[in-house]
Amino acid sequence: MMNDQEGEFQRDPRHVYTNPKEPDICPILPWEIYFAVFGFNSKSALFPGSNYKVLLKAIGIASVATELKNSGRLPSGYEPHSARAGSSTGLGWDMPEAQDTYARYEAACDRVVGRLVAGLPYETPVFAGLPPFFEKLDETV
Repeated sequence: MMNDQEGEFQRDPRHVYTNPKEPDICPILPWEIYFAVFGFNSKSALFPGSNYKVLLKAIGIASVATELKNSGRLPSGYEPHSARAGSSTGLGWDMPEAQDTYARYEAACDRVVGRLVAGLPYETPVFAGLPPFFEKLDETV
């Protein structure tokens, strides 16, 4: 939530779905690599830095736009996954009211879009796979 940067009001936990068939697009794998390299500090922000524009430049948004143009696509037809909003929110921006735009936790849209973004094959039973569960939590998780 935008107004809860410290995570004190955990009203709506989020789902993240793994893709065991295609680890190169699995959203869990980058987190594992990131924390293996940089460690985890529960006293600070998840990712360092406060300038979102610098972050977007660093991850190559301009090069993505160039590749889209080179392949005959319009960059304006695509929206990067927001570090703040989430994929199901980005898919709903054409809805007329802001309250209808934000997909609520455990709503069908939240779950379906999360699985689609993870690259799970829609027509197979793999699509219904469970999100990861972390049973033992300690001060580092």
